Amino acid sequence: MGPAWTRDAPLPGGDLPQSDRSAWVKELGRRYPALAPSLVKAVAHRHGTRATTVLGDARTSADLGEDFGADLTEREIDYLRDQEWASTAEDVLWRRTKCGLPMNLAQRERVTAFMGA
Repeated sequence: MGPAWTRDAPLPGGDLPQSDRSAWVKELGRRYPALAPSLVKAVAHRHGTRATTVLGDARTSADLGEDFGADLTEREIDYLRDQEWASTAEDVLWRRTKCGLPMNLAQRERVTAFMGA
């Protein structure tokens, strides 16, 4: 075995410039000025530097697809499926994002229906 390396290694998306999450959120706000600040902040907090992969070329909220509530969009769910192997609504709502906490039952059921599609 080689020497230990994981103790100081950032998690995926954790390689924030100058380790400053607030500055990163502001930078994303500049890059995505037409998106709701709460959505940009939520995606930044959930995905760190991978937020740009989630948001991609979005110019408007419509570019992100369906809004399920709690700043969770169709594009983010697609990212979670494709890049983080999320396969169920429970995985998206409770393990990957915790978006299920502020959502109402109808919103959670909509995510479940979408994930089943």
